Amino acid sequence: MYIKNRRNIAKLKAFGSYQTMFLFENMVLRSRHFSYTLTVVSHIEKTLKHIVDLEKITLRKATIVEKSIAVDIDYELDKIEHVELRREEKITKAILNDECFFILENNQVVGFVIFDYRFFDQGWIELIIIKEDYRGKGIGAKVFDLICAKCKSDKVFTSTNHSNNRMQRALEKAEFSFAGEIKGLDEGDPELFYFKKLDKSNIDRSKMK
Repeated sequence: MYIKNRRNIAKLKAFGSYQTMFLFENMVLRSRHFSYTLTVVSHIEKTLKHIVDLEKITLRKATIVEKSIAVDIDYELDKIEHVELRREEKITKAILNDECFFILENNQVVGFVIFDYRFFDQGWIELIIIKEDYRGKGIGAKVFDLICAKCKSDKVFTSTNHSNNRMQRALEKAEFSFAGEIKGLDEGDPELFYFKKLDKSNIDRSKMK
């Protein structure tokens, strides 16, 4: 009788272990499904959050009291390049010379652009920086259009590295033409120059402040 009861207890324990294992596996599967659901929801929310209305992209001249905003954006994107290229100094100088403009999306700062006339007295886009979450959404091409509307010369020039395919696509979208390349500035990565000839008869300056 004792042996029989002991066998029954063993069976119960085995059944209990099986139930526990089944419940545990079920909980793991539900947890994974819940985690996956949260990931999908988070991705959708992030995508919706950064849907950009290009008609609400404007430029506003940066002031010296706002310097830290531009500096922080650039630093967060590439800390090493920011330091090695002395970007803070460049940004400060551009602001003081009224050559630095914030890129606004619905009045929210999403980047900045430095624009001057140092390139043979022609319009020159020295630098354009856009926050990571707002890249690949057509903002760059829109900014180029706004810069061209602001430009006082007949042409606008800019350059980018051969490896910067995203910048090249934005320039092509804004109807810039390839002008040539210079080797030796960055080892193994030639600098590509682009320009756009402007039609001054049809310019909208309403989005430039």
